[in-house]
Amino acid sequence: MMNKLESIAGRVAREQASPLAVSLQADVLKEFLGAIDRKKRAVLLDIGPPTGSNVEYFFGRQIKLYVEDLLESYAKSRFSTPFEDQRTLTISKFFSENFKYPIDFFDGLICWDLLSYLDPEFASLFMARVSAMMKPKSLIFALFQTRRPGGSEGIHQYRIVTESKLERVPTGRAMPIRKIYQTRDVTQLFDGYDTRRFLLMKQNLLAVIMQKY
Repeated sequence: MMNKLESIAGRVAREQASPLAVSLQADVLKEFLGAIDRKKRAVLLDIGPPTGSNVEYFFGRQIKLYVEDLLESYAKSRFSTPFEDQRTLTISKFFSENFKYPIDFFDGLICWDLLSYLDPEFASLFMARVSAMMKPKSLIFALFQTRRPGGSEGIHQYRIVTESKLERVPTGRAMPIRKIYQTRDVTQLFDGYDTRRFLLMKQNLLAVIMQKY
């Protein structure tokens, strides 16, 4: 247990030393966290790159956090097959090795901006699978890119500083943004959810909160 805590502490120190962090005001995050706090013994799933300071943040709020790096798993070649010079992800194989959780397990899901990097068809299938793991009235916090760059876009970690403040830090990885989601696209992606909040943020990001029926 001590080694694990030391590992987290070391990661936090490295994160805090990064000179490339961009500060973001995130009022939608505050609303999401407040709703999660009202749930007893809440369990969250974070699908972004592992961030030690976020693990500590939720531990301090007595919230159990599971973290799976979605894009790292998504990019693995063994889950893909050649098809018309494209890489088609093998969905069944992907879920046989990743995101193996019971139904009605999570109270909340934190997507960050990762869904923008996925093939849209896979993003839809992914959300349908993960939705089965979400409890009724569970919540999703997600960010979406609103402007497509030229070429590949750097992937970022998002560190929670306070309830309404984030830091956006480059990870050194890059992938092309596959889809710019409009409001209608977001509601279709989160089928079975009500929209609680949409807010356009700085850094070309759209922040949303969705709640399962």
